[in-house]
Order: sequence, then C-alpha cells, then structure tokens
Amino acid sequence: MLRNDVSVLVVDDNRVDRRVLTKMLDWASMRAAEVENGKEAVELHVAGVTFDLIFMDMEMPVMDGPQATRILRQMGVHSRMVGVSGNRRESDCQAFIAAGLDDFYVKPLSRQTLVEILHRVDQDISNRC
Repeated sequence: MLRNDVSVLVVDDNRVDRRVLTKMLDWASMRAAEVENGKEAVELHVAGVTFDLIFMDMEMPVMDGPQATRILRQMGVHSRMVGVSGNRRESDCQAFIAAGLDDFYVKPLSRQTLVEILHRVDQDISNRC
C-alpha cells in the first residue's frame, strides 16, 4: 500500500502535460502542486515549501529543468527528482542526470511507471531517521 501523504510538485510549462500527471497522481490518491517553470520551483523552495517528489520537465521557458535541478541540489534539496520529457535523446537524459536527477522518463508516464516511482519515494521516506 502506497502512503498518500507524499508531497508532490509537478514542474512543466505545458498545462495539458501537468494536468495529465496530476490526474494520474489523483488516481493514486495523491495531491500535487503545479508550477510552470524551474524558476517557480526554486522560488517555492526559497519560500520554505518542500516536497518529497518533484517531477521536472526538461525544456521550459524562464528556467529549464536541468538548471532548476542543479540549483535545487545546490540549495540542499534531497527530494527524489524525476525528469520527464518528450525528448528521447540520450544527451538530454545525460544532461538531466548530471544536473542531479534521480530518474529520467519519456512522456507520457504509464501508470505502472508512476507506481514504481511512488514506491521508491515511499521507501525513501520509510528509510529516513
């Protein structure tokens, strides 16, 4: 059984993609906050808002996913960060992982993939002191 108290942030400039992912999270009995770009994700952290799981799009205006990921990691964010992108290029995956992502998936995520990600977050939380 997955815990339903996991705090989730969906960072994506495409409103439809954000809604699809948040609806999938609703299906898993989880609520998610949404922002349109990496800068807004960084601003939430600066404001003291934290998340257990962050889904980060790759290409966004204002601040892209790799840049936001790098900044959040430098600020000490240890949340599980999962990159999601419509791009299948190996170089995109490598750039995202180098920035500090934990995982990278090509959109759209399947329900099975989402459940696997949520299980990892559940294990991360269970292993905290």
